[in-house]
Amino acid sequence: MINSVIFIVVIIICLYLIFKALSRQGSNPNGFGAKFMLKRWAKKNNSLYEWAIKNTIVDDVHDILDLGIGSGTSSKALANHFKKAQVVGIDKSKDAVEYARTLNKEIIDRGQVGIIQGDVHQLGLKKNSFDLVYVFDNILYWEDLEKALSGIHVLMRDNASLIIAERIIYLNDDIQLLIEGLIKELGFNDFRVIEDEQFVMYQINK
Repeated sequence: MINSVIFIVVIIICLYLIFKALSRQGSNPNGFGAKFMLKRWAKKNNSLYEWAIKNTIVDDVHDILDLGIGSGTSSKALANHFKKAQVVGIDKSKDAVEYARTLNKEIIDRGQVGIIQGDVHQLGLKKNSFDLVYVFDNILYWEDLEKALSGIHVLMRDNASLIIAERIIYLNDDIQLLIEGLIKELGFNDFRVIEDEQFVMYQINK
């Protein structure tokens, strides 16, 4: 009986440690397990990218910022759709940046895409530089939503749009209310929300 209890406790602890490790990889993939997570994201999120890009309403786009790129497949999708735009992809993970640069080597070499390492809370980019900012499936990893959105607002040109696209199961009503409150507080102009069975998208206009 005692041995059975010890065995169950050990299993629970192991599962907890595995969960914690995967959570850390989700927010900042690095070291052992990073490549596995990046390959998984590359396959997992293509339908989200296509859906959000298809539902984005914009007139003229020259400069796009892609935040939290992970594997870099989102930056590739943006470059393929907005063929005349320059895309800057950012991730705080060194491993993700290296993976994304390899994946996007062709479009990087021709000058359409740039991949850099950076943190959404301290981007350090030029003000009023972007017509379109995308955040795909990573807003839940942000430590300070208000600080991140405030910094993004500064980088956006007048009439620019911020697109936040997530799986609907992750963006519950409380998080959506928080986002909508911050949109008004930080001085964005207006927003629209699109949902289907799988995804939810905010297009937030400056």
